[in-house]
Formats: sequence, structure tokens, C-alpha cells
Amino acid sequence: MYEDETELWPDKLYPYRVRIKPYRKYFERPARSVIDKLDFIKNKQNWGIYLMGVEMKQLSKEQFIKIVED
Repeated sequence: MYEDETELWPDKLYPYRVRIKPYRKYFERPARSVIDKLDFIKNKQNWGIYLMGVEMKQLSKEQFIKIVED
């Protein structure tokens, strides 16, 4: 993680940044298609509350694999 004061978005300053490398290539996966596989989502009916917020969520390697596997 690092801090950078360069403006990226017009609504406010987001100074905390992370460098990431893309995983393979860009793909989309509907959240509903993986909700049942994710252990950190306890209430499957109200899964959106687990993905809200401005902070980043840390996933285990196992959870990441469940999201990206076909």
C-alpha cells in the first residue's frame, strides 16, 4: 500500500493505493453465481452487506480460486 495525492475521481481524494497485476485477463462474474461458494458470506440472503464499504476486503487464496474458477 502507498499514499498518493493525485486526483483520480472528481468526488473526493482517495489517497490510499495498491499496485496489483491483473489476473489473466478481464472477466465478469455475476456475484450471485459465487455467493454460495464464499465462506465469509454468512447470510446468503443478504449477501450485499458483505461487499459494501469503502475498505478493501482480503480474501484467502481458497476464496479467490472459488471466485475465478469456471
